[in-house]
Amino acid sequence: MFGDSFLSAKIIMACYAAPLLVAAAFDFWTYRIPNFVTGMFAILYFACVLYFFWGMEINWLSHIGACLTVLAVGLGLFYFNIFGGGDIKLLAAVALWIGFSQELVVFLLVAGVAGGALTLLLLVLRRSLSLIPIPFPAYMPAALQTHSTIPYGVAVVAGALWVVSAIPFILS
Repeated sequence: MFGDSFLSAKIIMACYAAPLLVAAAFDFWTYRIPNFVTGMFAILYFACVLYFFWGMEINWLSHIGACLTVLAVGLGLFYFNIFGGGDIKLLAAVALWIGFSQELVVFLLVAGVAGGALTLLLLVLRRSLSLIPIPFPAYMPAALQTHSTIPYGVAVVAGALWVVSAIPFILS
């Protein structure tokens, strides 16, 4: 890494975390993760690698291979209506940042557990909110509305943020 490695690591983590938080907010409120957000997240990976690790040996095959593998598995899940397309693209973009490493397994496990916890939490919240009159239910986040699905993008972001401290070291 160039210059101050502490500052460089913080910039890399900010480039990693900021688009993820935007994606989680969009998914929670609208059940949509814009392609722009996921695309910018992937572009930031290449920008960080090229800027902070120029001249160093990068295992491109690991990062791009992990992205394509997660995308291929995700397309199968999308075909069977298990996951949404935005969630799959976000999973693949996170896998691009992480590559084939131990953190990829940790990310996927934490995202799965977070998805289960999010499901239980939303069931309780929806049940509680159904008991009180809400003056403008149309302005509630989509995730809190009755009979709606689970925004798994939020769980994906939780898993991705779980491994955020390892990202600068994975890239180097």
